[in-house]
Amino acid sequence: MKLSTRCAYLLLFVFVCVAQARGVSAPFRWGHDGFNGAAFSHAARNSLRHDFVPQVQYYFGREWPPPDSQIYMHHPPMLHFHLIAAFALGGEEVWLGRAISAGYTILTWLLLVLLLRRYASDRLAIVSGAVYALAPIFLIFGNFINHEPGGMFWCLMTIGAYLYFLEHRRLWLGTLTMILCASISQQFDWSGYYIAFAVASVHFLRMVNDPEMRKTWPLWVVFCFFSLANFVGFFAWVRFTLGDLSDMESSFSVRSGSPDGYWGRLVERNLVLYGALPLAGFLLSVFTLSIRALRRRLQPVDTIAFAFCFAGVIQITVFKQAGWVHSYWGYYFLPAIAVGTARVLLLLGAAAEKTSAWFERSIRERVQGGPNRRLPVSQTLGGLCIAAPLLLHAPFALETWLEQVRLGHGSFANPPDQDAELSFVLGVASEFDPRETSYVIHRSLQGLRIEAFYYLDAPHHPSYGIHEQVPGDDDVRVLLVDLAHISVAERARLDRLMPRHRTTIWDDRFVSIAFGEVEQEQLSRFSLPPRQSLAHRWTRGFPYVALSEWSDPLPSSEERGASAVDGEAERPGESGAAQNEATAGEVQNAATAGEVNVEEEVQNTEDANGEASGRVL
Repeated sequence: MKLSTRCAYLLLFVFVCVAQARGVSAPFRWGHDGFNGAAFSHAARNSLRHDFVPQVQYYFGREWPPPDSQIYMHHPPMLHFHLIAAFALGGEEVWLGRAISAGYTILTWLLLVLLLRRYASDRLAIVSGAVYALAPIFLIFGNFINHEPGGMFWCLMTIGAYLYFLEHRRLWLGTLTMILCASISQQFDWSGYYIAFAVASVHFLRMVNDPEMRKTWPLWVVFCFFSLANFVGFFAWVRFTLGDLSDMESSFSVRSGSPDGYWGRLVERNLVLYGALPLAGFLLSVFTLSIRALRRRLQPVDTIAFAFCFAGVIQITVFKQAGWVHSYWGYYFLPAIAVGTARVLLLLGAAAEKTSAWFERSIRERVQGGPNRRLPVSQTLGGLCIAAPLLLHAPFALETWLEQVRLGHGSFANPPDQDAELSFVLGVASEFDPRETSYVIHRSLQGLRIEAFYYLDAPHHPSYGIHEQVPGDDDVRVLLVDLAHISVAERARLDRLMPRHRTTIWDDRFVSIAFGEVEQEQLSRFSLPPRQSLAHRWTRGFPYVALSEWSDPLPSSEERGASAVDGEAERPGESGAAQNEATAGEVQNAATAGEVNVEEEVQNTEDANGEASGRVL
């Protein structure tokens, strides 16, 4: 192997590893990474805590078992088993969950390169590896906690085992290896079945066209049998766990719906997640692959592109509603796009070499050294034709990746800025023992999702008013409020509660009030270290807001005025009394629904201009 070839492999591998380390230890924030990562991680936590194998993602109660509606069975459980093992060995650390996905992503890239190098050429392996590594979908979703990274690896392992069988013709060894890899992939994600079907179809066509391959029919039969057994076995487990298959039927019905504008949304999204140049190369590769298939010139390595293209098509055509919701739904196209685009680029380079050969021949004998000296004109032009599209695509890929990092790790959306809220939740979680705490989430924090509840890790319920909370026999009841989104009446009520209970305020905005016996001790706070190394910033991801504790007395109601109703400033031409009247009306409406005591809240509204103030204890 040439030194330049080795350097190319090494540089690509280092880039892949560094890219997958990005944000690996960042807290769950927003988007697919935050929502899926927190949900699957909490399910593993529940399994370890309660010795319950199935996934329970959104249940935070202490009494076990949860209702059947809380058990998640819409995907095979292999990711869940990986997370359980990782948390059991290394503790419930976010980076362990992401390290599983990042490790599988790196191994998938490495396996693809090795297969292409062995069964095709170094040039195809390097160019495919570069296209793969520069795909924004790979950079954004490579280390998020979900089924795709692990499922992709074991799907590719299934194809690799099949190519190894075609090379060595070891019937039973090849059969057992394929069954093992396919079974693991099928217990990771549904795409394992699509890949198995594609491989079985390719081998069936080989048996039809090649009499020598017909002797391998036992491989085909046994492989298909075990794939079907995996499918039936999983649904039998679902039926045993939930009692019937109605939940699976409902999930299939919902995910296979056809939302309006789906195909336009899919094209628009994948132009960002893959890029125009790789997608154009992929479409051209489908055309060239079809021509080679008609001329019966397909190579065994073409099974990679065909199988993953088939899996991707099934994903986006059968489960349209899921594809509408999940930005990463086209992830399984990635190997097919990488290999197909690389083939097109190599064809372009070969065409450039041929068309420039006449120029090289015409000047070869004119230069010093005579006819035996060669000028690498054609090779240089061929290399430029391959490298130029990649160089044009690279800035787009990196810019898209960094933009998504800024918006939120793996979000692929424009989420509201919730960094302050999450920092508050992390601070509260460090203050109270989740085994002895339950939380009351005021409506001002109603936007909190599983990402925040994962860190609270305790029972919680919503509240539409600010009331005295009665702690349980064995827990502390903690009320969480965002001062930026409460009414004047609620602020007055809060002012009365704070002096009587342990209260902590961050940045004159977020409040936690503990009702019950709580030891008075120095509180730990979530904050960024004053100096961060480059490695810490890279693996931690987007810097979170460092919330400071606010220890001065609250400003009095007179100083504060009645200028905020439901978090909005006083409207021009509207007096504080008018706003108080509006707030009283809101209280009346809330009371109709049985949420608050009308007389008490209206009285609080009328007292809003009085001397109600509290202190941080």
